[in-house]
Amino acid sequence: MGPSREDSGNCFALRVANALVAGCGLTRQDVVIIILPKVPEWWFLHLACIRADIRSSAGTMLLRSKDIHHRLKLSKAKCIITTPDMVPHVDQVADDCEDLRTKIVVGDISETSPGWENYGQLVDKASLDFECANTKSTDPMMIFFTSGTTGAPKMAEHSHSSYGLGHILTARCNRNTLILLFNLRLKFNLVVHICVY
Repeated sequence: MGPSREDSGNCFALRVANALVAGCGLTRQDVVIIILPKVPEWWFLHLACIRADIRSSAGTMLLRSKDIHHRLKLSKAKCIITTPDMVPHVDQVADDCEDLRTKIVVGDISETSPGWENYGQLVDKASLDFECANTKSTDPMMIFFTSGTTGAPKMAEHSHSSYGLGHILTARCNRNTLILLFNLRLKFNLVVHICVY
């Protein structure tokens, strides 16, 4: 028997989607910037954004105020979600970002700063009943920012189809590399095994 309806990851993502839409007032095609390490919340938030047709933009924990400001202004993000450690960097620039309406912190309730919502509280209050948005393959889904090596980082938007196609291309290109590495590892293990015995 699989997980109950309340325990499945898909259903939890629906609860998170409800927290973003009903709890934070986000609507279709709004932008949410997510600056989190690879924690479960990161995955649930991205799934929730897909379900609600909210464009998500992931950012590294290495971003600082100037980088966050640039991303908030360029994307016209309505919401930012991050950790307590990143709150001071966001607060330094938030007043200059007129589109930013909601700031959510992923952490203990005691780590929630004034003017910030707590992720856990929002999700706990949210319902499991959520009707997923009906999207087209051409609808925008995610926003990435370039590295910014030759100037300020630029936005690169992916649709529901282009994001998946990008993974197929990456898998094809890396397939030969992975096979080569696997074969080298086998040869190395064989050499080590022969030398030891």
